[in-house]
Amino acid sequence: MHESGVHSDDCDPQDASTCSGDLTCILRLGRHQCDCPFGSGRRNASDTCIAVNEFRLSIAIEEFAGETFEPAMFNDFPDDPNSTLFMNFLRQAIENEFNDGEGGFLSARVQKISRSGRSIRAVPIVSFNKDSNTTLEMVQGALMGAISSKNMLSRSNMKVDPSLTSAQELVCENGYCRNGGTCTPSIEDYSSNCTCVAGYEGSRCEVSRGESIAVILIPLGYALLVTIFAVSVCYCLGVIATARQRKPTSNDRHCWDRTSEDSIDYVNDPQYPMKSGLNLPNRHGGIPLGTAEKVIGTKAEELMVRPHPLATK
Repeated sequence: MHESGVHSDDCDPQDASTCSGDLTCILRLGRHQCDCPFGSGRRNASDTCIAVNEFRLSIAIEEFAGETFEPAMFNDFPDDPNSTLFMNFLRQAIENEFNDGEGGFLSARVQKISRSGRSIRAVPIVSFNKDSNTTLEMVQGALMGAISSKNMLSRSNMKVDPSLTSAQELVCENGYCRNGGTCTPSIEDYSSNCTCVAGYEGSRCEVSRGESIAVILIPLGYALLVTIFAVSVCYCLGVIATARQRKPTSNDRHCWDRTSEDSIDYVNDPQYPMKSGLNLPNRHGGIPLGTAEKVIGTKAEELMVRPHPLATK
């Protein structure tokens, strides 16, 4: 049951003259309609817009009760939840729960409706006079208090799911957007939405762009240092392993690998060919004992008769 056509409050967003007085053209539930601008509201269509606090609710409707108040299946109700009939029905049900003549309640409207299986998810907006100082906790308490033990809204024939029914927020509460940001309700579900000034970002303009860049660069720099360290360690371990596996060659001989001079056999070692005993090392200024017999010829005779240097002292 869907009612279509032109409504009395339809408007053209490009033509401000289509809304009279202090009303403005607002997109709601797929159509533009004349209503009080954000932050203001009215009880009746003929009233002047006044400053209000708007609270966004979330209600999950599971079933409707029949004349005997026995649960009835949802699909017994009109198939189109966006119909004017259903919208008015739901709006009236919400108003009945909050309009007790006290507390500064002004009005209720439905911002969004969607199906979820065999139930309906509704996003009502309830307005209270700003001077009433109504808080989110007060609205939440009133909503939960209206749900009976059988999960029925006390002043309606709707059965709801309490776990999915709550007061979500005071829309654009004072100070919601930080650092000079501007808050306006989103078109889709009327949730608080911030427009940030230059240099800030985030859902509530709480992040400086310089800080966000630093948050990104610091982990990247740390990761780079760790990578460089890991590569350096792997390289050093590889060099050490290669050095241990390589066999030493004659070119690898070092000073500490040389044989002690005292253990060299200058006579019999083929590395030291001798033509005469005069080529033998002389470390004490004389002729080493046991080597004269190796010298032959005239030189041998001279050596045999030459006195030892120590014998002349």
